[in-house]
Amino acid sequence: MKKGLIFLFLVLLISGCAPKVERVGKKIYEKDVKKIVLGVTNKDDLIALFGQPSKVRVFEDGSQQWIYEYREKRSPSYFGGLIVDEKRAKETIHTLRVTLNKEGKVVSYHFKKKEEE
Repeated sequence: MKKGLIFLFLVLLISGCAPKVERVGKKIYEKDVKKIVLGVTNKDDLIALFGQPSKVRVFEDGSQQWIYEYREKRSPSYFGGLIVDEKRAKETIHTLRVTLNKEGKVVSYHFKKKEEE
């Protein structure tokens, strides 16, 4: 009985080292962002690379801003996830803002990666 409890404790201790990971959105890779060509890349190209945007802003002149967001939060956890240390969590945020003219071609973009503790 004691050996069984010790074994169970060790299994929980070892498996508990894996972080709890929460993800929102589709990951944005820099290699894909570099494929954007001003005046050439269009809406269909963006959807093929990144999927549907998280948000779309439409301006009076017919231009649009497409916003892609990806968030990943990693929190240390122990004892098979029974204890999660939110204070030591690390969050990664990727944001891609793409401005398209009224013809649907990319005129500008900005990619930002941010890590918070």
